[in-house]
Amino acid sequence: MQGLPTHEQFKSQINQTFTVKLDDEKPPEEMTLSEVTELKEIGGGFSAYSMVFTTPVKDYYLNQGQWTLENSELNEVSLFIVPGGPSADIFNYNVSISFKTEN
Repeated sequence: MQGLPTHEQFKSQINQTFTVKLDDEKPPEEMTLSEVTELKEIGGGFSAYSMVFTTPVKDYYLNQGQWTLENSELNEVSLFIVPGGPSADIFNYNVSISFKTEN
């Protein structure tokens, strides 16, 4: 697995599918990257942005934790995913990214 893609690389994948392998008993979960917020400086030499992934509402969901997502352009990406809950007929998952921008 390579390093984390950039903000712009994630933005280029809005409305694209990412796959998460749950376990050997369930089929892989397909998630759509539906939103990438603007990059913001948050002080102390750090910047941050967040992303929302969506799936259809099902009888199960991903638990909060570190998951490996696969995408045709970004390959494998390990992200800490937080379930956000259902909204109409979709289920939202949230990811927040922060990183040091100054040395």
